[in-house]
This record gives sequence, C-alpha cells and structure tokens, in this order.
Amino acid sequence: MKLSFKRVGAVTGAVAASAGALLVAGSGLNPAAASTIPTGELQICAQGDYSAFIQPVASATSRENQTAATPARQSLANEIVSPGHCFVLPFDTYGQWARVEVTGVRPDGSQFSLGSQWYNSSVSGLGIGAEGSWSTGPFVWTW
Repeated sequence: MKLSFKRVGAVTGAVAASAGALLVAGSGLNPAAASTIPTGELQICAQGDYSAFIQPVASATSRENQTAATPARQSLANEIVSPGHCFVLPFDTYGQWARVEVTGVRPDGSQFSLGSQWYNSSVSGLGIGAEGSWSTGPFVWTW
C-alpha cells in the first residue's frame, strides 16, 4: 500500500512540474524578459569592446524625427558610456512611446548605428546592452 502511494505521489509531482513548464512555455511569457530597470528609467551598458550611447529621437504618435522629453534627452546623448560601464537616467516619455536610437562609438571616435528600441516610461524601464565587437559583429541586447 505504501509503495502505490509513493508512485502516485511521484507521478503527481512529475505531472505538476510538467504542467507548470508547459504553462510558462505555452503562455508566450518569458519570465526573464521582464525588465530589471525601474519603470521610467533608461539604462545603457557598453558590454562590448566599444563605447555606446542612447538617444530618444521620436514619439510613436508622429513617427517622425521629433525630440522626446527635451531635458533628459540632452543628458542621454551626452553620456557616452565606455566599455564595461553603465549609465542610468530617469526618462519620462509622458505616456507616449518613444524610439530610442542606440549608437556605438569606435576607438577612432567614429559612430555607427546599432538600431533602435521603443520605450514608454509609463509601461516599464528599459535596459540596453551594446555588445559584441565593433569590428566583427556589434549587437544590442535589452532587458
């Protein structure tokens, strides 16, 4: 009798663990995808072999090259982060989605685009990592 209870308990535990894994996988949610940056803040980390900076360039309502949240915009554009360092700044988009341009800086000072991310300070924080090598494959990772 004890043996069958152990088997039932083991099977029940395995089924529950599998169901939990399927629920997470099937829901389209990635627990690691949630930003660790507080709501309303932007972070840029130069995690590759080059410096980087971010610059909010447009709101989603216009989708044109309009400035977003002017006071913090200048601070972000002036903060070039050297390899191995990060910079965090509160940045309010006033409930609008803003495009954040990510730019890398080569050792000779020339710049290159790493693309852009959309950010809304009312929804979440955004962490951006400029990664890889400027010469063989720079890329962006977000959290």
